Amino acid sequence: MSTSEDERQLWCAVIGQAVDDATIPLGPNRRRNMVIINARDWLGKPNRDFAEVCRLAGYEPDRVRAQATKRIGEVTPRDCPLPPKPRKPRAPRIRKTDTAINEGNEANVTRSPL
Repeated sequence: MSTSEDERQLWCAVIGQAVDDATIPLGPNRRRNMVIINARDWLGKPNRDFAEVCRLAGYEPDRVRAQATKRIGEVTPRDCPLPPKPRKPRAPRIRKTDTAINEGNEANVTRSPL
């Protein structure tokens, strides 16, 4: 199967976008960081998809990876520390005295604050 010039340009643009994304320093935006991290992984770790995209673009995968890794290495010192993951809200605690309601005894029931 031969690749037309338009298709080759498309795959070149895919690689270019991945390099652009991967060379942005990590910051406080978690969603944007995921795009950056995924681009860095795709460019930096051997995988079939990357090799196929390089082939369709007319590039040598090892050469593209080496150049991308060098550029990523230049930007990572400017990465901000990743923000902590948001905590999931916890369910309210039930004290032993709350079980009295379930047993039909509603006297002296103490509830935990929400």
